Amino acid sequence: MSQEINANTEEELLEQISDLVKKSDLIKPVKYYAGIGSREAPSEILLAMTEIADRLEQKGYILRSGHAKGSDMAFEAEIIKNLEWRKLM
Repeated sequence: MSQEINANTEEELLEQISDLVKKSDLIKPVKYYAGIGSREAPSEILLAMTEIADRLEQKGYILRSGHAKGSDMAFEAEIIKNLEWRKLM
């Protein structure tokens, strides 16, 4: 990507740089989600959490978790499974 920057003021320069960053494929916004819940969640809820984690990962979200037993680990388990699967490919 080659584009000339013509700025007369600092404000114009910052605006042009901002526009370039927005158009760039190199810089993408980072999206996070918190995988939280009960330490004693029912198994069907834990299963739903693993499915949610999988869908969010497919959309580019990054998990933030406290690594507690229960819900936190349900979210983490799906992410770990996906990482292991990618290593095999």
